[in-house]
Amino acid sequence: MNRTPEEAKKLVAGPLGRQMEMFPLRFCKPVYFGVPLSREHPVAVNNGTASLLDLRGDLLAVTCHHVIEGYITCEFEREHWVSNSVEPEPE
Repeated sequence: MNRTPEEAKKLVAGPLGRQMEMFPLRFCKPVYFGVPLSREHPVAVNNGTASLLDLRGDLLAVTCHHVIEGYITCEFEREHWVSNSVEPEPE
């Protein structure tokens, strides 16, 4: 069934849209990487998502090429961090 753009927007604005927002969250998690907060350097945070897979007991996180490329090409002056939370790690 073909819908007009207005009909599609109305459909997504309702209960179907809320379910569509929540469904991917069951299978993926946010990934953050960047430079930790310091007085010398501004905070630099990048993000993406990773799907979590269990492949015969091996745990894998699968993400898009542009997320990996962004991680690799970041030119950090200091050691960078990777996390699934933007909250600082306890010291």
